[in-house]
Amino acid sequence: MTGIDPQEQVLAYFRAEAGRFGLDAGSLTARRVLNWGGFVSHSYHVGDGSRSVHAKLATDHDGLRRWLAVHDVLEGAYHAPPLLAWLDLPGTPYRGLVFEDIDGDTWDTARQPGLLNDLRVLLGRLHEDRALAERLGDGVRSYRACWDLRYREQFEEDLKTVRACRPASVTDARLAWMEEEARVVLALAAGDDAFAGVTRSP
Repeated sequence: MTGIDPQEQVLAYFRAEAGRFGLDAGSLTARRVLNWGGFVSHSYHVGDGSRSVHAKLATDHDGLRRWLAVHDVLEGAYHAPPLLAWLDLPGTPYRGLVFEDIDGDTWDTARQPGLLNDLRVLLGRLHEDRALAERLGDGVRSYRACWDLRYREQFEEDLKTVRACRPASVTDARLAWMEEEARVVLALAAGDDAFAGVTRSP
């Protein structure tokens, strides 16, 4: 992670490629979107006031290339947003995906509790999707390895970014707390029998 926000380069890219995405180059804006999964990628809402797309970029492209390889399954069976293009952001190490933007609200669990069961069913199907697992080509992994794979890189990259471009609100004490919490979360799987199994789940 470079710690650099490539927002200006994103805007320049989409101005140059506006016709390809059905956007008006003269009216374009690019706005950084909070990435709930951490700082290891950058997400942008790019729009002209009537049409918009969503760009997700990273310096480590492996996960995004995996998505690219199976996007048809994710869109067809799991309600993933339609993928429009792969993006190589010129002059930067950032690469990623351009999706159709979905205009919606954040899920309010108190007002729409029924969606929780729908989500459980959908995730259950995803975790049992043997054809998708075969297509991805992953081998068998332990639950502990999955836990580590999911969180270690994210925490390490997020902390690296915070250290390099520390917001004023992140004091030395808060950074130390973040580092300790990351260590605690990563250690959870080490002594818990719930992580003893193995899986090929996508």
